[in-house]
This record gives sequence, C-alpha cells and structure tokens, in this order.
Amino acid sequence: MHHSVNYVVDGGRVLLGLVFLCSALSKSRGAAAFRDFRDAVGRLAPALRRHSAPVAVTVVAAEAAVVVMLAVPAAVIAGFALAAVLLLAFTAGLVAALRRGVNTACHCFGTGDERLAPRHVVRNLALVAVAIAGTAAALNTPHIGVEPSARLLLTVGVAAVLALITVTLDDLANLFAVTDTRVDATPKVTR
Repeated sequence: MHHSVNYVVDGGRVLLGLVFLCSALSKSRGAAAFRDFRDAVGRLAPALRRHSAPVAVTVVAAEAAVVVMLAVPAAVIAGFALAAVLLLAFTAGLVAALRRGVNTACHCFGTGDERLAPRHVVRNLALVAVAIAGTAAALNTPHIGVEPSARLLLTVGVAAVLALITVTLDDLANLFAVTDTRVDATPKVTR
C-alpha cells in the first residue's frame, strides 16, 4: 500500500513542481513578461488593479515557494497545500473573469496572447485534484523520500509529460482546433 501512495506523492511532486516552475520562470524571465502578467492581473481582477504589481510579485514568489516545498521532503505536505490554495484562487479568478466576459490573455505561463477560455478552469481544477490527492497521500506516508525503481521512473516520466501538456495546453488546443473551411457555394442575389 505504501508503494502506491509514494507514487502518488512523487508523481504529484513532479507534475506540480514542473508546472509551478514553468509558471514562475515564464512570468519573471524579463521585464516585459512580468509587465504582461502584472497587467493581466489588473484586467482579470479589477478590484486588484491598483495593487497589481505587489499581487504579481506575491504570486510569482508563492509559485516559486511551491517548487521549493515540493522538492524538500520535509515540506511536501505544505507544498501540496499551498499549490491547492493558489490553484483554487486562480480558478476562482478565472471563473469570475469568464462570467464578466473578460476577453484577455491570462498570462498564466507568462507569454502568449491566448484568450481566457473554460479550458483554463478545467486545467486548474485537474491540478487542484492532483494537489489534494498529493496532500492526502503525503499525510498517509510515514516517510516521504525517493525509492529508486522502474515504477518510480515511469511515474516521474508520466508526470513530466503531463506537466508538458499542462504548460502547452493553449498550443495544443490551437493545434487540434477545428476550423470551418467550408466555402458557401450559395449564389448571392443582389438587387
């Protein structure tokens, strides 16, 4: 039983750690990326517009803290918990923005002009589920560490692929988007 729980913990650590690492790095990789994120905070949460700079700094710092906590075995439970809280807050903000009809890029991963869409909420809810499962599994694991095995390598590999899919969700959605390329052959009547 403990082996399967450890794989949930380790898989969650890798998946969430990579997602939060990509998110924090992409937002802080340069002045323009950070400015885009800061501005997105103001558009997505108008109540925070006057404080968008400190909120943006806090978000990036909290995302970096999740990465560090998930990397340190003694802080894994706190890392999962912080990830869940951040993801729930992000999700609530996205839902509120969607309900208001906000048509802007969220800059969740610092770049891109991809407009806010329901898939961003679904992505965050899936990550919340991972954080909650990781927290529960970590609470029931007496010793959190790494047990080298082929199953662990598979777990880490799957988690890394899922993190890549998560980070590139908008690109994948565009790649597989169905576009209507039909030509209307109906003759137009003009008078």
